[in-house]
Amino acid sequence: MPELPEVEFAVRRIRPLMVGRKVEEITAHHASQRRTLPARTRARIRGRRITAVERHGKHQLLRFDDGAALLVHFRLDGDWEAVSARGELPRHTRVSLLLSSGRTLALTDPRALCTIRYLAPGAPHGLALGPEPEDPTFTPAALRARLRAKRGPIKPVLLDQRLIAGVGNIYAGEACWHARIAPTA
Repeated sequence: MPELPEVEFAVRRIRPLMVGRKVEEITAHHASQRRTLPARTRARIRGRRITAVERHGKHQLLRFDDGAALLVHFRLDGDWEAVSARGELPRHTRVSLLLSSGRTLALTDPRALCTIRYLAPGAPHGLALGPEPEDPTFTPAALRARLRAKRGPIKPVLLDQRLIAGVGNIYAGEACWHARIAPTA
């Protein structure tokens, strides 16, 4: 299950392959992605240059030269795979981007739970995320203050992305174990 470190690793891995490249073709291979990336949206992306690849919590933003972006979330099993331009796509490819470099980046997901959404130029990403764990203002005192405002079992509280961006099931469970706190407490 991709959590913040895995998503950050994916961003660092694909950034050099994507930034500065034009999207020659974008194809939605699964019905759920065809609904969120209809033909007219894919036409807007075609020919755009990717200017940045960023991570926000467990989400990725692929930014284009016109101010638009793609918001990508791996969910449980998603990941990016690079293949040669016209090479065989990996099994479970949900969306593929043929880039001007001659490489194809394939968003793969065996369970088809990954999401990809087009954001028009200037549109906010709409993510209600708390601070990133490495944010210098996110101190133990700040966490304590945020936790005091919450009610319920600790593990679901830790999973709330508005509390801390990027914490997933595995890290929430590990945090509870290391702190010797029952996840249901």
